[in-house]
Amino acid sequence: MDPDVTGGFYQPFVARLGASAAAGSIRIDCDPNSGRDESIQYRKQYRSNENPVLSRVTRATDEPLAETDDNSARAGQRLELTAAWDSCPATSSCGDGYCTAGEDQASCAEDCTTPRGCAGAEHYVWYDPEQQAVRPRLEGITVAWYTSRGRFENEQTGVSEAEAAGATQTTNTWLTPSETGPATVWLVIRDTRGGQSWKTFHFEVSP
Repeated sequence: MDPDVTGGFYQPFVARLGASAAAGSIRIDCDPNSGRDESIQYRKQYRSNENPVLSRVTRATDEPLAETDDNSARAGQRLELTAAWDSCPATSSCGDGYCTAGEDQASCAEDCTTPRGCAGAEHYVWYDPEQQAVRPRLEGITVAWYTSRGRFENEQTGVSEAEAAGATQTTNTWLTPSETGPATVWLVIRDTRGGQSWKTFHFEVSP
């Protein structure tokens, strides 16, 4: 089995519920196919992926969408929505709340006794087989947009690994349904190491 572009490996699985079945995959923890020194360096610096989380979703007016109450929208509207995630530190710094490369319980017990990663585009290390060296890398972030009624201009938006430095949001436009009534919007955020989470928003579409 070959690794993906980030150097990760995935274990396929099949989940069954009664007569229904679904296939998926889980990222597994493997040392790179490298020399002893590189493998030790990789193991010291690599940290498990933290699932990305949408910190907030706002309208063009910067008004945040409510997760517990119905949000308002007009029928036949072009509603611009912006999905945001946390900004992650580019370098390791003891006391910032994240256990990152170069930190462990011995060097920074404050951050690493209960390790926690950043819920945005994380910096991490991977083994570059062409250069035969452990290299720094930055996750890309994508957001998939779904709706029960109407449609989005783009099914998916986000930033690539090359674009992710300093980026903390992405924007899409919801073409709301032409008829009034309830509608639901789902956003799924993913990073390039396979982490994901989602949020759901309910709307009441008025004339």
